[in-house]
Amino acid sequence: MTLQKRAVAALAGVLMALVGVLGTTQAAQASDHEWGTAPDATGVTGVQALGGGVARSAASVAASTHGCPSGAFCIYPNASWNGGNPEYVFWSRGGHNIYNEYGQRRAFNNQTDNWGGALCKGSGGSGGFTWSFRPGVYVDTDITPVNSVDLQPGSVPLSDLC
Repeated sequence: MTLQKRAVAALAGVLMALVGVLGTTQAAQASDHEWGTAPDATGVTGVQALGGGVARSAASVAASTHGCPSGAFCIYPNASWNGGNPEYVFWSRGGHNIYNEYGQRRAFNNQTDNWGGALCKGSGGSGGFTWSFRPGVYVDTDITPVNSVDLQPGSVPLSDLC
């Protein structure tokens, strides 16, 4: 294991402890839905979530993060933060279409009030999700099968998105 991987693993342990202290556990986030099952989706740093997403501390969604404003759901043009320049920034409830997107992308839910976000196979927030997640979670995934994003308030179970 390289030094960089060990440092990431150590950071993951610290983040997991912080998440436990804040009362927001990975199990609690996963309790109301099924995580996406895309086998190619992987996180870059932090604590691995079910299905390959990356869970971050809930405190990290209180402000603009990596160029994604607080309260927004962002998609970046590759599997990185792209220097804080998202390609898409979505704010409002419901389905939002994306067009002609292929290959690896990073999707980040920086919404507030426990709003859920999902990457949907169909247009207008329909067709089932490849990934759905609560605030503070990002995933790197092949966006090719994704045609829209669905944003819903925290009262809507993640399994009901798309």
